[in-house]
Amino acid sequence: MGKGVENVKKYRNASLQYHNIENIHAVRKSYFKLTSEISRAKLVDAPNAFTHLKNAAGSWQKHIQKLLVATCKVSRAVAVDGMSVLVRCSDGFDRTPQIISLSKLILDSQYRTLMGFCGLVEAEWIEFGHKFLDRVGLKSSSEFSPIFLQFLDAVQNVVRTKPDCFEFNEELLLFLANAVYSGMFNRFRHNDSRGLRESQEQDTTSVWYYVSANAAHFLNKNFKQTEIFDFSKAPETCFWNRYFLRDYPEQLRVMSQIG
Repeated sequence: MGKGVENVKKYRNASLQYHNIENIHAVRKSYFKLTSEISRAKLVDAPNAFTHLKNAAGSWQKHIQKLLVATCKVSRAVAVDGMSVLVRCSDGFDRTPQIISLSKLILDSQYRTLMGFCGLVEAEWIEFGHKFLDRVGLKSSSEFSPIFLQFLDAVQNVVRTKPDCFEFNEELLLFLANAVYSGMFNRFRHNDSRGLRESQEQDTTSVWYYVSANAAHFLNKNFKQTEIFDFSKAPETCFWNRYFLRDYPEQLRVMSQIG
């Protein structure tokens, strides 16, 4: 499986739609450009530092926007048009779990709860077989690409539109964004569930146990569970200042002001 394109002529009442979501190499390039400009902006006297940073942030956000547009289209097809939707990318490890997870987040309120969202990540990323070992760069830098981080960035953009529809808060997303690169949690150190199961004798602290034990830190006190969620239009993206500029308070202040 993987690669190629479905021949829709073999399927009755089927259509094929592309969303031009770029691959791991384009995402990696955009990420490195962004982090380079963040480091450059640390030197606040550098000429046009914040202009370059804002441009790099805009380039990164374009990737996020494409994910959200595709997610809204999938969600409308399922919930409004009553269609069955098959989502796939060339290999299935990266863009597929991104779109499936975001769509489930919008379509089903259980995934907007704290433990529901953790279960979503477990099922659609860890068990599904996202290549964390490669994408995090633990095995090979050539396969590094911040795909899971990109997903979390898209989630924070969705949460930002209606925060009270989510039982979890931004702190959970920040925690997971840092946890995946920390090496502390075994569930983020393998390319598939088989590798995870075979390493259980060397297991580290469970990431979900940590979340559960510290649930109060990750809960939104204003949460109001609702089945209804507006997916008629993809939200405009907002740069994730609290993650990307967490170590640079001056840059965080300036970027928050200029948007």
